[in-house]
Amino acid sequence: VSIPEYYYKVILVHTVEYQQGLAFFIRNEKATSTDLKTFVISIDSLEEKINVDFCAPLSDSIQQNIENHVDWDAWLFD
Repeated sequence: VSIPEYYYKVILVHTVEYQQGLAFFIRNEKATSTDLKTFVISIDSLEEKINVDFCAPLSDSIQQNIENHVDWDAWLFD
């Protein structure tokens, strides 16, 4: 059985009024108490790393808005 070196998660909120997204890219290793924020990257960055287009069904302008950056104020990390 192959064990992946990394794993990821993409979170996307897409409504008519609001679009936000972020991605986590985490090395598969023993758990630590590292702050979850340290694993956050833009969806664009993750797409480049793994060669997958997560938001392909969305228009290019919406993809750019969601994928290029992470708005820290839009997410709760406690």
